[in-house]
Amino acid sequence: MADYTLYTHPMSRGQIARWALHEAGADYHAVVIDWADRPPALLAANAMNKVPTLIHHAAEGDRVITECGAIAAYLAQGTALAPTPEESAAYYRWLFFATGPLEQAIVAQAMGWEVPPKR
Repeated sequence: MADYTLYTHPMSRGQIARWALHEAGADYHAVVIDWADRPPALLAANAMNKVPTLIHHAAEGDRVITECGAIAAYLAQGTALAPTPEESAAYYRWLFFATGPLEQAIVAQAMGWEVPPKR
C-alpha cells in the first residue's frame, strides 16, 4: 500500500496537491473521482465530500488532510520544502494568501464574475 491516498479530479485544485506530493517525493495512489459518482470512501474520509482529500496511512493510523494549502504544508514538514524558522512568517502569509483571496480573485476573473455596484 502507498503511504498516501489522494482523492482528486483532473479539473480541480487536486492538481496542486498532486504537485506537492511529487515535490515531496511521496509514495501515493491517486483515486480520480467522477463528480457525479463520488466513491463512498471519499465521503467516509471527508464529510464535505470534496477534493482534494489526502489520506496519510501513518503507522499510528490514517490521517486525513484537506485543502490545498494544508496538504502542501503537511507534506513539506520534515523535508527541504519546509521553511526555515526565519522563512516561516513569509511562508505562511503567502501560503494562506495564495489559497484564499488570491485564488478567489483569479477564479472570479476567469469566470467573469463582477461585484455589483454599491447601492
